[in-house]
Formats: sequence, structure tokens, C-alpha cells
Amino acid sequence: MKRRILFFTLGTLLTLVFACDSNDAREKEELARNYYKALTDSDYAQIVALHYDSIRVKEGPFISAYSKESYSNWFQWDSVFNPNYEILDFKIVDEGAEITVSKVCERIEFLNGGPMVSKEILRFKDHKIYEQEIAEFVSFDNENWDAQRTKLVEWIDQNHPEFNGFINDQSLQGGLNYLKALQLFQERNP
Repeated sequence: MKRRILFFTLGTLLTLVFACDSNDAREKEELARNYYKALTDSDYAQIVALHYDSIRVKEGPFISAYSKESYSNWFQWDSVFNPNYEILDFKIVDEGAEITVSKVCERIEFLNGGPMVSKEILRFKDHKIYEQEIAEFVSFDNENWDAQRTKLVEWIDQNHPEFNGFINDQSLQGGLNYLKALQLFQERNP
């Protein structure tokens, strides 16, 4: 009888552990999918609601930490380009969720010649996103990016100096100026 109770208790505990792990994995995947959908939809309120207390973005040795309010500037800048995010692969890892994501927008299409694909790690705390780490660029043409950016900046400096500085201004107005600079460059008569 004691053995039966022991096996029943052990079985119940294992079932609970696996059920919790499964629910945890589903919750993390849902948070990740909602996050990238909110980025695509330019839904600032949803993005802020999905983050823990602040927004931390890590790329290599660099960590940018934004308050939810200060993140608004970068978000407005990025939204100007109508980004589209697509999750290509998703898996749960010890530290959170590893996601392969494709991002394309007018700016990236021009600079990279197509979508930019990266492996990212989302870390979670108290059912919220704590940090987004860009772990690796899978598809990123740095040489083309630099060449296109240089051509664009030099052409704007010579032909439309009213937009000088657009490349470093990550505000809403900076994004609008960047978009206008792209349009002027692409409409030019070579």
C-alpha cells in the first residue's frame, strides 16, 4: 500500500512538473509572438505591456536600457519605415527563448538588399520580457550596408543639405527625414 501511495505521489508530481514546463514554454512562445506582432503592427502600448520594468536590448557587448517612456523615441523612428517581423524558428532555451527572426522594411531593404535575419534571445521575468539579445546576425550584408549608407549620406549632403544629420537622428522627425532622404535618392536621375 505504501508503495502504491509513493508511486501515485511521484506520478502526480512528475505530471505537475511536465505540465508546468509545457505551460511555461507555451507562455513564453505566446509572449514572443505577441512581441514581434506588436513590433510589426507598431503597437507601442502592447510592446510596453509585454516588458518587465524597462526595455533592455543587448547586441554584442552593448546593452541599451530604456525606460518604457524613453523607448518611445526609438520606436517612433523605427515605425516610420513600416517594419515587418517574421518568426522563422522558435525554441525554448535555459535562459529564455531563442528566436530566429526576419525583419524587413524600406530602410533595411535599401541598405541590406533584402531582409535582415537574426537569432535573438528573449529573457523573461515574472511573465514579462526582461531583455532582448541579438545573439547573431544570420543574414546581414555589412559591406553592402556600409556602401549604401555612404552613397546615400554623400548624395544627400551634396544635393539636399536640409536633411544633413538624418542618419544619426533616431527620433520621429529623424525617421521621417531618413525616409524622405531615401525617396529622394531613389528618385534621382543617375
